[in-house]
Amino acid sequence: MKILLAGYEPLFGDTINPSIESVKAVVNKGVPGFTLHAVEIPLNFRLIGPIICQAIDEFCPDVVICTGLASNRPAISLERVAVNVVSGTDHLDLTLVEERIIADGPPAYMCDLPLLKMRDVLLSNGIPAHISDSAGTHGCNYIFYYAAHHLARTLPNSKVAFIHMPRLPEQVARLPKPEQYASMSLSLDIEALCLIIGEIVE
Repeated sequence: MKILLAGYEPLFGDTINPSIESVKAVVNKGVPGFTLHAVEIPLNFRLIGPIICQAIDEFCPDVVICTGLASNRPAISLERVAVNVVSGTDHLDLTLVEERIIADGPPAYMCDLPLLKMRDVLLSNGIPAHISDSAGTHGCNYIFYYAAHHLARTLPNSKVAFIHMPRLPEQVARLPKPEQYASMSLSLDIEALCLIIGEIVE
């Protein structure tokens, strides 16, 4: 089975992002029985779509797992739905407000992977996790929707998921009031991705 893992670059002046760090670590580590490929995504609304589509076309994955940072969440978030809306500002200061990601695309795509089993295997291994009904309307939802739309047109039997990760401890330690924020270690993020990959096959 071939799995494409996508992670975002460090965001808005930060030097690290658990998203791409965990993706690269899992691909470098490898998971027996799987062919894994990583792609790093810039927070650039003009490039996100072309980059993820090109990676899908070249790799032809059975599953795409996109990841991103949810800086105010205390647990791994397994996203249920990608919506055809973008609002936010990217790294080039391009601001989009309530625009459609794909003009003629459907309103939303639902994740049809076993979210309950994915959540439960994380919880049973001591990793805080929950199912989320909103990936927001910024870069994370953007790539989730774009990947789902491209797969629906080109590889309809393939599936896509989006996973939000909390801040890393070193990110929180640099904040003015670190005691107010939750974090999760990179080792747990990596373990979570490996467990999720195993559950997808099951």
